[in-house]
Amino acid sequence: MLRIIILIALVYLTLRWLTRRKRSDGPSFQFRSPPNFSRSAPPSPGPSPRPIDEMKPCAVCGTYIPARLAWRKNELYFCGERCQEAFSRQKA
Repeated sequence: MLRIIILIALVYLTLRWLTRRKRSDGPSFQFRSPPNFSRSAPPSPGPSPRPIDEMKPCAVCGTYIPARLAWRKNELYFCGERCQEAFSRQKA
């Protein structure tokens, strides 16, 4: 009985190994070119970083919030609906 279990396990592992080997296109490792250590040209800095979003202060509490996330009303920015409602109540 033990021999049958071992034989089934070996067949399963062999089939699994063969299917994985069939799926891969070539070797599982890749050769990479060695790094260039010549001092003739410095590395390029790449694109300059740019700001993601402009920060605007809330008209009521003064908390800074990104302009794209702020509640906006008549060129005023609010951090949330509560501050916008509080501003409307103060104005009335």
